[in-house]
This record gives sequence, C-alpha cells and structure tokens, in this order.
Amino acid sequence: MSLSDKGRLNIMYELKAPLFDSSQDLNMQIDRFKDCFNDENKSLLKFLKSATIATASNFPAEQRLKMLIESLHEVVEKARINFEVYLNNLSIDKIKKDYDEVKSKYFDSLSDILSKLSNKIIGLPIGISATLFAVEKIKDSNFFLLLLLGATIVTSIYISLLLQMHFKDLNYISKIFHYDYNTLLENNFFFKYPDEKNLFEEIKKRITDRIKFLKTIIESYFWVMNVANIFICIFILVKLGVVNNGIIITIIGLLFTIIQFRNNLLNNDEELKNGS
Repeated sequence: MSLSDKGRLNIMYELKAPLFDSSQDLNMQIDRFKDCFNDENKSLLKFLKSATIATASNFPAEQRLKMLIESLHEVVEKARINFEVYLNNLSIDKIKKDYDEVKSKYFDSLSDILSKLSNKIIGLPIGISATLFAVEKIKDSNFFLLLLLGATIVTSIYISLLLQMHFKDLNYISKIFHYDYNTLLENNFFFKYPDEKNLFEEIKKRITDRIKFLKTIIESYFWVMNVANIFICIFILVKLGVVNNGIIITIIGLLFTIIQFRNNLLNNDEELKNGS
C-alpha cells in the first residue's frame, strides 16, 4: 500500500497478533507512543502522524504492522524532533543555510587576510635580495647608505604595523564568529538534541584552526622579516665603518623595540580572548 495525497497509510493486519522477538522489550516504546496523546501534547499529534506514515511507508505491506510497532521509538523520536523544530520556529535546513552564510562570510574574510600575507611572504626574499644588491651598488656613498638604512627601519615598522592590523582583524573575526555561532546554537532545540549540532561544531573547528594557523603565519613572518632587516642594518653599518660598539648598541636597541612590539601584540591578544 502507498501513502495517499491526504496523508493516510493503509496497514494490513491479520486477526492473530504478529510474533515479536521475545528478547526485545516493546513496553517502553509503546508507553512513549501513548504519551504523545496526552492533552498537553495535542500539537504533537500531527507530527506523530507524519512520522508514523513516513516510517511505516518504508516497510513491506505484509509486515508493516509488526515492523511499525518495533520501530515506535524511531517514530516518537522523529515526531518530537520535528515538534521541537516547530516550537522554535526553526528547521534544520534553515539552520544549515544560516550557518552556511556565517561560514562563507568568515572564510572569505580569512581568505582575504591569507592572500595579503601570501603576497608579503612571496615578496620578502625579493625585497631582501634587492636591498643587499643596492647596498653593494652604493657602498661608496655614506649618504645613500644612511638613506637605505633609514628606509629599511621605516619599512620594518610599517610592515610590523600592517601585521599587527592583520592580527587584530583575526581577533575581531574570532570574537564576532564565536558570538554568531553561540547565538545560532543557543536555541533550545540544540539543548534537547545536541547531536544535531555536530556539523556546526565541525565547521567551527575548521574556522578556529584557520585563525590559529594565520596567527602563526603572522608571528613567523614578523620575526623572520625583522631579524632579516636587523642583519641588513648590521651589513649597512659595517659598510659605513661603524665600530663594533655602535653596531652592538644598534642591535640591542632594535631587538628591544621588536620584543616590546611583540609583547604589546600578545597582551592585546590576551585581552581580546578574555573579553570574548
């Protein structure tokens, strides 16, 4: 028999009761099914009807009654889930659509940051090579060497500030993403049926992992770029004929500035984490 347009299902049965597996206790399933007919749960009945028809229509007609009784737990569970969706004015498809929009928005933002970082990383060895080549070309001109030294320091500061901006952007994205995620999953539906949020937790983990990965890239690039520029500054100072004491003082000053800058970045990161 098949499901009609009016949502009815024909069930054939014999006069004698079907034989059930004696090792299976059906009393609890039947009691849960009967509980759905309580006065306080009248709204649940239409969902119970739909779940019963959907489940029973999958069984062969000649075994439909027996298999339906054995599947009452599945019927009740399906009906209650759909009922909770109705109560919360939600549907799994709508939730997935909303979360796909959240996911796409944040993945696009992270991809944009990654693209900018990739360009900087690719340009780093080219910039270092060009600077060293320029030093060799102008090694006889102290004026141009001093100019190049200043340009190297200013470039380090400028790129460090850009990296700091990217780092703060990642913190902001992380904070807003977790807010959106928690808001979406605060619905009572997910408290009653926690298994339904597994997909969303997996996506959350992917975005969180990507944020951590990008932070690692930013920090690595920060140190590689600044340490490389310190060596370039040393190379220029040698060409300028600066004595060892002057070079050491310059190195200490640059390292101290870099460490302070990085510590400030870490402190801001911790403040954002504690505030989120």
